[in-house]
This record gives sequence, structure tokens and C-alpha cells, in this order.
Amino acid sequence: MPGWKTTASDHQIEMWSSGFGGLIAFDGNQFIELNANVVSTLYQDFSTPSPTVFTVHFAHRGRSGTDVCRVYAGSPGGATTTVVYASDNNVTWGVYNTTYTVPAGQTTTRFSFESLSSAGGPSVGNFLDDIQFTADNDIKGLNPITVCGTSGQAHTSADGVGTWVPSGSNPGLTTIVQAPSDLRNSTVISGLPVTGTYTYTWQTGYCSPTLTIHVVSIPPATTITSNSPVPVNGTVSLSATSMPNISSYAWTGPNLWNSNVQNPTIPNVTVSNSGLYTLVTTSTSGCQSISTSILVVVTNAISTTSNSSICSGNTLSLSTTLVAPGLGLTTYFWEGPSGFSSTLQNPTIPNTTAVMSGTYTVTATTGGVSASESIDVIIYDTPTVPIINTNSPVCSGNTLTITANTVPGAIYHWTGPNGFVLNSTNPLVTINNADLTMRGSYTLTITSINGCSSLPESRFIDVITGTSEPNVTSNLPVCVGGSLDLATDVSGPAYLYLWEGPNGFVSTAQMVSMENVDTTMSGTYTLTITVPGLACQYPPAFVAVDVLPSTSVSAGSDLVILQHSSEKLQATASGNYLVFKWEPSTYLDNDAILNPTVIHPKSNIKYRLTATSVIAGILACSAFSEVSITVPFTVPNVFTPNGDGVEDTFEIGGINNYPQAAVSIFDRRGKLLYSSIGYQNPWDGAFHGIGLPVATYYYEIDLGNGAKSVGGYVYLMR
Repeated sequence: MPGWKTTASDHQIEMWSSGFGGLIAFDGNQFIELNANVVSTLYQDFSTPSPTVFTVHFAHRGRSGTDVCRVYAGSPGGATTTVVYASDNNVTWGVYNTTYTVPAGQTTTRFSFESLSSAGGPSVGNFLDDIQFTADNDIKGLNPITVCGTSGQAHTSADGVGTWVPSGSNPGLTTIVQAPSDLRNSTVISGLPVTGTYTYTWQTGYCSPTLTIHVVSIPPATTITSNSPVPVNGTVSLSATSMPNISSYAWTGPNLWNSNVQNPTIPNVTVSNSGLYTLVTTSTSGCQSISTSILVVVTNAISTTSNSSICSGNTLSLSTTLVAPGLGLTTYFWEGPSGFSSTLQNPTIPNTTAVMSGTYTVTATTGGVSASESIDVIIYDTPTVPIINTNSPVCSGNTLTITANTVPGAIYHWTGPNGFVLNSTNPLVTINNADLTMRGSYTLTITSINGCSSLPESRFIDVITGTSEPNVTSNLPVCVGGSLDLATDVSGPAYLYLWEGPNGFVSTAQMVSMENVDTTMSGTYTLTITVPGLACQYPPAFVAVDVLPSTSVSAGSDLVILQHSSEKLQATASGNYLVFKWEPSTYLDNDAILNPTVIHPKSNIKYRLTATSVIAGILACSAFSEVSITVPFTVPNVFTPNGDGVEDTFEIGGINNYPQAAVSIFDRRGKLLYSSIGYQNPWDGAFHGIGLPVATYYYEIDLGNGAKSVGGYVYLMR
């Protein structure tokens, strides 16, 4: 028997023919008896050049009763592994299927069938048939594989240890990537240059199955059409051009709509059915086409609105609804009077005039469908700013008249001093027996018959008694180098002004401004107002001006002050009746004196000193200066957390200048007792809220600026 050997001393293997003695073979016409004349083991050796998994299959049957055999495998003369025990009676064949994994380095594997017991005696029994040893080195998964397009990939796997060998007849070179250390030998084949059939051999030490890959073309995008635009309640019809080798159609659209027919329809549509419809086809080879889309528009009614009617000078706002809401693809074109046009959906027109009245029309277009709507707009003229005329100034007791330009049908709204209010259709206002209470500013607004109001206009109306001085204002107090401003509220073309002052000063202006003043300009300034031809005149008005000396100040030189030290600031100032203000007031004993003391500063700080002269309780001339205080970085070597308010915490001078500083405290054994980023809460000599004993502790400080960490010790004393 080729390939088979026996351990029997007579080297005989006993063959039976199917039907002999009434026994029927399990497969074919022959079977064997494991023990020919003596108890023995039947075996066969296989070359196993690499690790693999064998499937072991056989049929077993007893002869005179129940017979038992063992199947084991391993290296000849070496260690073996029991594969399976077979125990069967003499009535039916038992069928066995199991596996055996060849270990690495076992280049020859022996499969052995050993008789363990037989009911008929040592040389009787243990029939065997249909023995198969199959090395699992086949290709797994689909075979053949269809790949859609040359940019696609083929994914496959195989059992055993082997190498993929492409056929020399392949249409071109490809890329084969086999996953490392993968028992399934997962493999990706890509870089397929052209369509066609590619074959690959899975070359192992046992067998060499073949993988076939068919690379087919991706179906081209299908041309699709529609009957868009479609009115509301109509039917949308979609169609796709017929193409060869197409097996299925997949349509999708708005509202989760889908269809698998070539030319679908959608009845009773609404505006929500507007949108993109997309088609993907699948070829008979299972490849999907590139998707193609078409815009379908379901039209809706259009309406327009505006803020008509409006007054000229205001803004006209036009608006319209969408033809197909939600698509964002509608275009608009507005036309109107005076050559107006716009492509905005909701345009506005500022600063309107009456000539812009008329019909405005918008045309909205979506997907080739247009709709138009018009609206009439009226823009009323707004009265111009009133022109006020008056006989002011008048003498007390005379008649005062005020008039404005005439606007037919308009209402004149007057307001004035002492609660004066008048609404009239007459542009003329007459006030008999005028007195000083009627002196002041009168304001007029004109409202047309259409409700459009002009901008207000004001006019100063003057009543003169001959005894009351005109009102004079100034910007006093004024400092040397500043500006002196003198003015009066008596205003109008009828008045003549004369200002006189120190050093021969003379001016005929209503308002006087003198730049860069000095002390020589101090003195009394007199204003005389005259009205030619008026019986009553203003008496002279007087203003006393005192130009104050300027203030100077110096905050002193920049200082370096240790954290636990104090030092007085050396500021100087000159000027009359000065008050002082230091900002900020942090660390200062008094922020309102010229030379305060900086007490125990904890961080760098800059102070600003402002010195202001005070005249009759009024702040006048000011000057400021700045000084910088630097607090060096210092670490104490002792502190006393005993609650007496002095050195109760481990204060590190200047640490506030380093907001990213990392501070750590350790005991002598290196145990971390305290740590922080930034040192806003200095260490109080406690650990978890419990005060630590008197001892020496160690610190490490990283300033967070790239400099080398600082370390040292501090003595805690109570």
C-alpha cells in the first residue's frame, strides 16, 4: 500500500473487499483491518515544510463488537499529540472529522492509527476506511472577485504559509499587500492598471490554489431629465436614459423619497418636493455608477409688501416671498420709478423723495420659472426746515412777532420759554406786552396735511429792559498756557458786540477765545451789546478773569524696596493750594500727601501722582508724574505661624511678579507638604490643615520663566 507503513512485525496490512463476510465498505470497494495478524499501528509520513492545519477525516467500525483505536500525530521518533480516540460497534461506521496543527520546525509529520482494543481478540477488528489528510492552505472568501473600476481593490485571505504569485498573463502589474503576522493572510490587491481578468496563485508547500479577479468598468453617470418646473398639486416626472447592462436603478430625493424604477413619477406635489433628485444605477456585474442629480422646482405664489405710504427723507422697504422656499436658488429683479432697480429679495431705498412714488415690480425666478408682482408706493413731501423771522429784539412792553414760511394745510408746533406751547394753522405768532419771561429760544416744527413733519428749527428771541445785563459765560478757572473762552447767549444779526479787557484787548465777536494765556491776561473783561435804533439797550456786563499759575510735579526717582522694608517717596511739586492723589493706593500709608511711605511691598508697582491747585473750592490746574517701585525676589529663612499677625505665613518677596511660579515645600524626608502654581495663598506652616512642628523645612521655587529653580530651607518657629 503506497505511503502506508505498519509497526506489525510481519509488516502485513490486511485489506477487505466490500461485501466480503457481509461487510460493506464506508467508501468505495475496499477497507482495511488495523490488526492483520498482530496488534499494530498503521502510519504514514508527510512532508510539512511549514506550519499548517490538517483536517483529519476517517471512518471506523468494530468487527466482532466494540473496537477502540487512537489517532495521534507528531515528528517521527519525537513527541506526539493525540488527535482523536475512535470507539465504534460492529453495526455502523463511525465518521470522524478533527484537526491537527503542525508546529513550527516540524518538517515531517507522522499520522498514526493505533489499535487500543478489539472485541474479537488482538488480531481481529478496528476496521478503517475513507482516510483523508487535508492541508488547509486554500483561498478563503469570494473567488472569483469582481472589482469595479481600476481604482478599486480586491480583498482576499488564505490559510497556511505561502506567497501570492501573479500570473504572467495578467493585463498589467499590480500591488499586493499582505498583512504581516496574520493567520488568515489578509491581502489587498490594488493598482489595477486596466480592466480585464487577473489571476494569482497562493503558492504554499502543500498546494497552490488560484484566485481570479475580474476588473470591470464602472457604469457611466446616467443622463436624467424632468418636467421641472411643476406647479403645486401637479406631477413630477423623472426619466433616465436607457443604457446597456444596467440591472437596477436607485432614485433619492427630498422628504426621504426614493424609487427603484427607471422613470418614476410623483403626483400631487407641494413646495416641499422642490430640491435635488439623484440617481445611481447598478450594472449586471454589480458595479454602481457615478451619481447624477437634477434640480426640480415646484412653484408657489409670490407676494410683495412695503412700508408705503411714507414721508420723503425716510427709508422705503420692499419685500417679497420666495418662489420655492428652502432652495435658496431664487433670483429677484426689482424695477421702479426714477430708474430704480435691484437684485435683492428685500431691497431698501434710503432718503426717499416724492418723485420715487409709483409702481414697483419684482420678478422672481427659480429653475427657469418666473413670477411677477407689483405694489404701488406713495411718498409724501416732507416740509423743509422752517424759516423763522422775528422783530426780536424788542423792548419790554412792546409787541413781539414771530413768523415762518407758509405750508398750505400744515400745522405749526411752537415751543418756547416759560412753558410756551402753541399749535396753529397760522405761521404768525403775536405776543403782546412782551416781558423778560418771554426771552429765550423758540422752536418750530411744521407737520404737513399728510402727517409728514419737518426737522425742528430754533431761534433766540430777545426782550430787553435796559436794566438787565446780558448773560456772559466763561470757562473759568483757566491756567497759564490754557485757553480763555468768553461768550454770550444774546445772538442775532441786529446786535453789535464790543469786548474790552486788559492790555488794550478789544474784540467785536459774539464769542471770544484766547489761546496760550498767561498771567498778564488776568483782569476785568467788559461786554457792551448795542442794537442800532432800539430805544432800550443792554447795560455793560463784566467778567473777572484770574489766570492761575500752572502746576508742576515730579514723583521722584524709581526705587528698589525690599518686601519687608518701607521707604518714603521723594516727590516734589509747585503751585498754589495743591491737593495730591496717588494711584493706586496699594502699599501706601497715605495716598493724599506729597510724600507717602511705601510699606512692605509684595510686587512691582507703578504709581501716578496728580497735583491739582484748588481755587475757591474748584479744581483748577493739574499735572502728573509717575514712579516705579521694584520689589526684589527674596526668600526668608524663618517664619512664625503662631497667629500673632506677624510673619504668620511664609512670605516670599517679589513672588507676585511671577504669576506662573511653582512653589513646593518638603520635610527633611522629602515628603511634599505644600505646592502651588502662583503664590496667592502663602504657606501657613500646616499640612492638611494641621500645624506642623517646629523644624527646618525645605523649599523649591520654579519662577516659570525658564530660569533655574531656586532651593533652600526655612525654619518654622512658633
